[in-house]
Amino acid sequence: MLRRPGLSEPLFVLRKVLVLSLFNPLFLIVILGLLGSLKRKSAFLFVLFLSLYAISITPVADRFIAPLEKECKVVAVDKGIRDVVVLSGGAYHRKDPISSSGCSSLKRLLCGIELCKGKKDCRIYISGGSVFGKESEAELLFDVAKDFTSANIIVEGSSRFTEENAEKISGIIGKKPFYLVTSAWHMKRALMLFREKGLSPVAYCCDYLKENSYVFLDYFPHYRNVKKTFLALHEYAALLYYRLRLLLKEKVKAHYNGGKSNKK
Repeated sequence: MLRRPGLSEPLFVLRKVLVLSLFNPLFLIVILGLLGSLKRKSAFLFVLFLSLYAISITPVADRFIAPLEKECKVVAVDKGIRDVVVLSGGAYHRKDPISSSGCSSLKRLLCGIELCKGKKDCRIYISGGSVFGKESEAELLFDVAKDFTSANIIVEGSSRFTEENAEKISGIIGKKPFYLVTSAWHMKRALMLFREKGLSPVAYCCDYLKENSYVFLDYFPHYRNVKKTFLALHEYAALLYYRLRLLLKEKVKAHYNGGKSNKK
């Protein structure tokens, strides 16, 4: 049973603090780094390790990820939509398909299976190729999903990133509405790219990372928060890139159309 202790459990919290202090490498790096910077009177090192502390605690990491997730609303399931597109979210090279599938990938897959529950003629399109390995992420997820759903599963295993996901799916589904399933922090970019291809996705978010509340232990450094911060910064950079590219494309198009109309 999962247990998130509150301040009413001081002995439990104290024990966890001691464990974190002794066996958490990130915690030790931050503390020793801050102490070392004070000893050396180095403002640069102090700011560096203080920044590392900040991005590795839950409240600060959540400040980065929250703006990406806040637009994801719970949607009423439309029984008329029979197509579900699940975007893969990473994979590893491990012993079996479940172990090889990333946590985000499995959560997205579960949401896709849930959307098809009780629907006849429901189709799940798993989209995601292989970046470094031989077997695509979509094929790994298919090996997991086939034993848990009676829905028709279609594997799209050639796309390596979100824009290619949208391009490949556009050639399969066309203009009809479908559920787009991906992590809440990734949905904003996914919707933008799928709509840019002229598709009609209905957002279905899962894999939320922001905590609803905090406890004392959330203010201790943890590697998962560094990963959360990195994911958020990666998304912001990608959103900025695609928005600038779209703006440039629109300006070039407007300039071309303007030049053409001037010739007339």
